[in-house]
Amino acid sequence: VEYGDAAEGAGSVRVSGGDGITVSAANAFSPSGDFGISGYVRLEAEGSQTIVSRSGSYGIAAIDVGGQTHLEFTVMNDGTTRQVVSAEPLVPGSWTHFAARLQDGRLQLLLGDGGIVKVGDLALPPDDTNAPLVMGGVFDGKLDEVAFFDLTRRPNVVFENGKPTIDVTLNGEGWVELFLRSQGMFAGVPLGALARY
Repeated sequence: VEYGDAAEGAGSVRVSGGDGITVSAANAFSPSGDFGISGYVRLEAEGSQTIVSRSGSYGIAAIDVGGQTHLEFTVMNDGTTRQVVSAEPLVPGSWTHFAARLQDGRLQLLLGDGGIVKVGDLALPPDDTNAPLVMGGVFDGKLDEVAFFDLTRRPNVVFENGKPTIDVTLNGEGWVELFLRSQGMFAGVPLGALARY
């Protein structure tokens, strides 16, 4: 594991050789409801590679689909693998943003800032496991800004003025957003992203 330089992503982590970064089972992300994982990935080689994995629970991997490398998001439910595969392929040597989530009973995966959200299998929250979380285990490339988030948390009301309120909530790509509610009705218009979660 090495840290990236300014030309290839200052602050990124370069992973090769199969070790990766391991987080003990006691400290690993263990969602019990809707959740998401987002970040940036830069593959240095094509083919199947593990990006994030908690064996028996959830994972994100690069897989070969018809000779192109796509991203796959999986969740285990009672020992059965549920999955969604990205609509677009990853391009080796290029940074690509990804956002994977289980929301409202469906697996969803987005590649790139303006990509297509691919909706996959129906799924429940992932099985509990005693396995550690491994990032970049069987992987040749770089990772940056990897974030794990719990989508089941309630929004926090930070301003209330009788009728309208502004809620702070976390979206599926790991950004904090402001939403305006007026007279008890949800307007559904994000006022802007504040900061990365």
